[in-house]
Amino acid sequence: VLSRLASEPLPAGVVMLSLWSTSDDVVLPPSSAVIAGVPSPSLQSICASSTVRHGGLPSDRLVQGLIAQALGSGPLPTWTTADSNRLSS
Repeated sequence: VLSRLASEPLPAGVVMLSLWSTSDDVVLPPSSAVIAGVPSPSLQSICASSTVRHGGLPSDRLVQGLIAQALGSGPLPTWTTADSNRLSS
């Protein structure tokens, strides 16, 4: 199933996003989560104090806030350090 999915193009209109942490202890190197042509911000580029590791990504408030804002039919937001407190609370 995964091979088939990987070999087929995404449907028109699907937008990808790759969020990653410089503190990831499973995906090594963490920067391998950067995908060419896909918005791939590190959590630390938005919130420098973030220390979340791989296992904590699903329950991290910053990650949840970023995903909540990314879902929808509009363009992906462009986040900055000014968004850190709002997204982490």
